[in-house]
Amino acid sequence: MAKGLLKVGATISFIFFLQMVVVPAFAIEWDQIPGAATDIGVGSDGSAWIIGTKKISGGYAIYRWTGDAWEQKPGGAVSVGVGSAEHVWVINKQQQIYRWSGNDWQQIPGTARDIGVGSDGSVWVVSTDKTLDGYDIYRWTGSAWAKTRGGGVGIGVGSADNAWVINGKDEIYHWVGQNWYRMPGSAKDIGVGSDGSIWIVGANLDGNGMDYKVLSWTKNGWEEQSKLGTKISVGNTSEIWSIDANNRIWKLK
Repeated sequence: MAKGLLKVGATISFIFFLQMVVVPAFAIEWDQIPGAATDIGVGSDGSAWIIGTKKISGGYAIYRWTGDAWEQKPGGAVSVGVGSAEHVWVINKQQQIYRWSGNDWQQIPGTARDIGVGSDGSVWVVSTDKTLDGYDIYRWTGSAWAKTRGGGVGIGVGSADNAWVINGKDEIYHWVGQNWYRMPGSAKDIGVGSDGSIWIVGANLDGNGMDYKVLSWTKNGWEEQSKLGTKISVGNTSEIWSIDANNRIWKLK
């Protein structure tokens, strides 16, 4: 990823615990939400948006959760990132980046493969520029994209100082100061809450050969959470949503 990366050890473990919300290890239950999705973004205020399964120009139809149904919005996309109701971004199949203005989508310069949006409006992307172990990573300054070190294929953002990436080797890294630091475990997708809660879709396929195990960070490290999936999004400890290999949508009770 980046020059100067430290090995996982006591120092990194300390940083890891310092910035995490520890999720108690106990049996949890999930509610199935109506609809089908290929990607999902959830904000700290409970705002939930999905990329559906209906093909349209730009990718797939975009929907916002009203509390009891999915309301279709203009345009099509393949990826979504949500920090709150005011901070919703998407990427379409042409890898163009758009921000929701409240009524329509505003195109932002640049191209990207994945996007993470924090509750404070901070935005990070995995770009389309190939680099070691993935693609270049950029942070939105408010008017332009500022390149950071390293490379990745997936990204999750809780706030300006809490960004995480997964690289092409399924390794997990956390942005601290001006560097990416390797964290324990491996993942296919990651969700970062505004309160520091971290959930991942692990890198090992389950017995069904389609889904991956969903894990959360606890006082004992990464622990399985009685759920399988392919996508995960976290607003906070009360707003955890996932999608499985059959495009079904789930929300933690």
